[in-house]
Amino acid sequence: MLTHSPVKPEGAVPNKRIEMLVVEFDLPLQPYEIYAFRGAVAKAVGFENDLFHNHNEEGFLHRYPLVQYRSFNKRAGILFLQDGMEEIMRFFNRGPLPINLNSNKIELKLKSLNREEAFLGLLAEGRTKRFRLWNYAGINQENYGEYQRMTDEERVALLQRTITAHLLHLCRTFNIWVEGQISVQVEPLLEHRWVTYKNGDGFRPPIKLNAFNLNFHTNLNIPKWLGIGKGASRGFGVIT
Repeated sequence: MLTHSPVKPEGAVPNKRIEMLVVEFDLPLQPYEIYAFRGAVAKAVGFENDLFHNHNEEGFLHRYPLVQYRSFNKRAGILFLQDGMEEIMRFFNRGPLPINLNSNKIELKLKSLNREEAFLGLLAEGRTKRFRLWNYAGINQENYGEYQRMTDEERVALLQRTITAHLLHLCRTFNIWVEGQISVQVEPLLEHRWVTYKNGDGFRPPIKLNAFNLNFHTNLNIPKWLGIGKGASRGFGVIT
């Protein structure tokens, strides 16, 4: 189990209600198209709005994404969190957003919009909840060889450590200070497959990730639909 550093950040709280806006569009979208959809939306709203793509002039911004792209029942969707909610309303108050997706000009029209608040923080002592984690990119290409040489018990232990670390990162994003330890117990039946994280471009080969579907139990309450780990903004590591 992992804990926070011993220094408590100023203003940190033990739990918080996270504001969320779940938006579904009237646009069919397969999971493998999420990467292109993200780029199309980021270009349409303007690359100066870095919440939509997590990059600046110096490169990638290492922060938890407050705008996360999804395929909800094979329809395009976006999850907006906290500050990200204010950004999107500025654009969709003007009407349909024109985007260029896979060389096709499309007007992005709202199908549904649900505003929610969900609790993020430790449960009462002794309590845990069971979650499903989809397409979790917990093992990259570089350390997959080591993973293959592990026993089943070692593999589960490794995933428990990486999930715990990502949950701590999630809490830090929202300035939540965990008074105690986050415990994670992964059920041993693991489904995994190689998926394309980023397509090749003629100069560089595609980037592949070993993505897991798994169940885990934790003493942390986590809002549904949040993503954790690599590719959280692109439909990887989605918690339900």
